[in-house]
Amino acid sequence: MKASFGIIPADQENLKPKYKDMVEKFLKDKDIEVWQHGYTHKKNGNNGEYRGTSYEEQLNTFTLTQKMMKKNFKYKPSTFGAPYNHTDENTHKALLAQGELKTVFFMKDRKDGLKYLNNRVNMENGTGKVNFEFFKKNLQNAKGGSDLIILQGHPDKWYDENNYYQEFVKILDYLKEEGYTFVLPKDVK
Repeated sequence: MKASFGIIPADQENLKPKYKDMVEKFLKDKDIEVWQHGYTHKKNGNNGEYRGTSYEEQLNTFTLTQKMMKKNFKYKPSTFGAPYNHTDENTHKALLAQGELKTVFFMKDRKDGLKYLNNRVNMENGTGKVNFEFFKKNLQNAKGGSDLIILQGHPDKWYDENNYYQEFVKILDYLKEEGYTFVLPKDVK
C-alpha cells in the first residue's frame, strides 16, 4: 500500500525531535509521499487560509513552506492540498508562479500543466469518523467518473472507542479485493 501525508510547516517552527524523526522516516519510505498542506492550516473567517487571501500572501506561504521543508528535511514537496480544500483564483495563480508544486488536490482542472486530483471518495462521515458502509455508498456514486479515486482521511482522530481505524482497514481490504492499486499523488498519470 502507498500513502501520502500533508505537512503543515507552522508545526516546524519549534520542531520537536519526535515530529522530525517521524517526517524523516516518511521521507525515506518510497511508498510514502509528503505534501504541502498549507502553512498554518488556520481558518480565514469561514474559509481555509487559501480562499479569500491575496495572491501575494498565498505565494508567500508556498515559498515559505518550500524553504522550511528544504531547511528542516532537505526535501521540497511537489504536491499541494489546501486546508479544508478551500482555494480560489489567487491560489491557482500563486501555484503557477511558485512553480515547484505540480500536483494539486481538489481544485478545478484548468489544463495548464498542473496535475489536478479531484475524484475524492469520502470514507469519513464527518472529520475522523471512518465508516465502511458510508465509503461503499460513496464509491458506488463515484464509479464512472474516473479510474482514479482519492481517499482523504484524518488518522490522528481514528484511535478511540469507535474503532475508526478498523473501519479504515476494512476499506483497504475491500479495495484490494476489488483490484484497486495504490499510487502516490506525484505518480498519477
